[in-house]
Amino acid sequence: LIVHSGYEWAGALAAEIKGLPHAAVSIGARIPANIAHLVYARHYRDLRQYFNLPPDEERQELTRWLELSFMPPEWAIPGYETHPTEHFIYPAIYGRPDQEGTQPSWTDGLPPQPTIYATLGTVFNGYPGIFTAIIQAFQQMDLNLILAVGPGHDPGQYGKQPANIRVESFVDQSAILRKAAACINHGGVS
Repeated sequence: LIVHSGYEWAGALAAEIKGLPHAAVSIGARIPANIAHLVYARHYRDLRQYFNLPPDEERQELTRWLELSFMPPEWAIPGYETHPTEHFIYPAIYGRPDQEGTQPSWTDGLPPQPTIYATLGTVFNGYPGIFTAIIQAFQQMDLNLILAVGPGHDPGQYGKQPANIRVESFVDQSAILRKAAACINHGGVS
């Protein structure tokens, strides 16, 4: 089995050359097949011919086995059609999206104004300067900020904050997002 990104076809092509099944994993919005076909068709056709593979003008080989997508179908680019081997999934380690988390009691102490939630997840949080810039921006606004800095960061390193800013290592996203008017994030899959 070869597992590859849904945006690259080399893994699928290598699997077909070796006679192996393959699975695509997509972490972004899906591109409609007609658009992808226009962009990649000639190169894909040339590579198949080079490796003595049968023609696949409809790109059936790319979706024959399995495709796992972290983005919900509603987030697809207009014109995208799902296919029988496509399955929509979510990271189970964070809990089901339909389960309600409990908001921390400190959220009741935030000023009565819109709340913005900000996070860079657990991978892209390695740039503390971005957190500092977000905090500085919200110190000048009539908005609340809940900032989750993730593992490896001590919320105390950002100093004492005014009542409208709360810096935490971790918050229950499902609970905080119900309170938030908007979310600033890095575009991750969770």
